[in-house]
Amino acid sequence: MYTIRANLNDMPSAFHSEIPKSPNRDFLDGPQPARVAEGDAAGVERQQEDLEGRRFPESHSSFNADSEMPRRRHGAWACLALLCCGSLLRAAAAYCYSDEQKVADMLSSKSPYAKLRGNMTKKDLVPESCHPVQLWHLVRHGSRYPSEKAIQDFVNILPELRARIVNVCKGCGKLCSSDKKLISYWQSNLNESIAQTLAPEGAYQQEEISSKFLNLFPEILPDTFATEDYKFRYTATQRTRESALAYARGAFGSHAESIHMPEPTDPDPLLQFDKVCSKYVAEVELNDAAMREERLFQIGSQMERVVSRVGERAGVKFTSVEVGIMYEACRYYTAWDPETPSAWCGVFTKSDLKVLEYWQDLKYYYKSGYGHRINYEQACRLVQDLVRTFRRRVEKGEGPRGVFYFTHLDAYLKLMARLGMFWDNTTLTHEDIKAKRLWRTSIVGPFSANVAFLLSRCDDDRWFVSMAVNERRAKLPGCRGEKSCTWEEFMALLGQYESCDFDAICENDPPVVQEEEGGFDGSAGTPSTLLLVAVLQPLLRLLSRES
Repeated sequence: MYTIRANLNDMPSAFHSEIPKSPNRDFLDGPQPARVAEGDAAGVERQQEDLEGRRFPESHSSFNADSEMPRRRHGAWACLALLCCGSLLRAAAAYCYSDEQKVADMLSSKSPYAKLRGNMTKKDLVPESCHPVQLWHLVRHGSRYPSEKAIQDFVNILPELRARIVNVCKGCGKLCSSDKKLISYWQSNLNESIAQTLAPEGAYQQEEISSKFLNLFPEILPDTFATEDYKFRYTATQRTRESALAYARGAFGSHAESIHMPEPTDPDPLLQFDKVCSKYVAEVELNDAAMREERLFQIGSQMERVVSRVGERAGVKFTSVEVGIMYEACRYYTAWDPETPSAWCGVFTKSDLKVLEYWQDLKYYYKSGYGHRINYEQACRLVQDLVRTFRRRVEKGEGPRGVFYFTHLDAYLKLMARLGMFWDNTTLTHEDIKAKRLWRTSIVGPFSANVAFLLSRCDDDRWFVSMAVNERRAKLPGCRGEKSCTWEEFMALLGQYESCDFDAICENDPPVVQEEEGGFDGSAGTPSTLLLVAVLQPLLRLLSRES
């Protein structure tokens, strides 16, 4: 079960310091020469390998001055033995990705869901003598293909990097033979037409998730149903639409086609609320200073050492841009096929991946997490929808059995922060890697990350609300029960967000939220109004600040 430490009234405030610009040292945005330092003792793994290479049996590391053997002959043979043993021990101590392949939980937002999903049971979420009544489920789309730019890099640059690694001088580098063979056999079969679309593995993930909920809660997803029993909603992207369709197939089988799925709004004011929040766009999206900590880590010494170590491991000098491309290839190929080792993960040690993961964690911490108050304050839109959906069922016996939303990582993480999930007592900064942090995007936000709320009714007419994150039982801060919140506790914790004034929080003028009489349905103004609010207004505000 996820453990959560949070005080919803004690969140970190926004960071407004200016950031020094150092484009020449950027890890991904500009080329730089990689320095392959001889005897670099900073890398922990390299230190261990060097130490292992120097530890020889005592009988071989010392000589008896009183030996009757001729000292020269003895010394020559001993030196030869030492060299052989040293080489063997060093080779044995070297990290070999192909032998372990246990990096799926270290790839940040591109981690494969199949390797990280939980194994919850019905008893985890439904109290004794109760039965599930309603499910509210927010799901990130499944594993997707990268952007057009990334695909171009994979197609045009990776083959050249492969050739440099494969043709490196004999004895250079530290790649084991199986890792090197993986790289030598790698071939690219991508083209730009599939950019940012859902991969087959992503659709399979969605089907698996809904199948699990179907098996656990047949009361919510029965064999016979009416289309109005379920509410589906996705954003105006191929990957969320196909994720919604795959989820429906997993839940309803051949009946999935009868489920009504309305045409999406672009941008969706409920599932992409950050796209229509003027304050967020101006203060975070378009403000370089908002990402200061991530930027400082990105150009810092730990990232520089990663570039150096990757070069030493492959026996080839790389630029930081080239290392960044290999990192993306490592992550995406693992996400597309979790059971097959990704060739490009072999150039990184686990120590390298931990550094890169923290870099990504900082990025999302300040873009979508606790780094700025506006990040999570605007997420009250989704909490409002959740509370109103459940209250309508509790008080009036109305509403769909299931509400299923398909969105993107940023909205999902902002909701997690609004709920107080995965909050560390200390602020994440560039100064050091907090190894025991709760905010780990590899665990919190992999592909197909999802949060489910289950409303249950008990024999004594009491109501309970349970929560699961990535198919693991989770607990809202403030709830006393191990499995769920009482309805009263749930409303005491989250009921305040039912009156979420999104336009006031986001300083939207004109407002974008329109509520229909009788309840909230997440509707918004015309597309032209949304465009003005999401694009023109923040730009005008920035211009007014500079003038």
